[in-house]
Amino acid sequence: MDGKTKIRRKNNIILWCLLILLALSVVYKLFRYREYIAGDLQMTETCKYGLYDQVNPNRASWAALACLPGVGQGKARAIVKYRQEYAKTYGSEQAVFQEAGDLCRVRGIGEKTVAQIEEYLIFD
Repeated sequence: MDGKTKIRRKNNIILWCLLILLALSVVYKLFRYREYIAGDLQMTETCKYGLYDQVNPNRASWAALACLPGVGQGKARAIVKYRQEYAKTYGSEQAVFQEAGDLCRVRGIGEKTVAQIEEYLIFD
């Protein structure tokens, strides 16, 4: 083998080692932090054992909202999406939801859902 071939082979080995390390890092993060898995809500300790604190729908993440009874992942994402669209239209300094009934403005959430979650909600 000439010098160029040895260098090229050495570079290929280094490249493969780096790719393997990168792949292992990604796999580790997927299993260590399961919320990174897109579209799959992993139940947190809060969801498994019940809510210990009240949730503010004006600031809560979709994962926290999904823990509310009768809400789930789809409705929780709809609440966050509505909140973001409202902030773009009316400004972010104003609270989107003043009371539980205001959640009925979110598509997919009706009076029945609001009645289920009302005791878990807190507003500023």
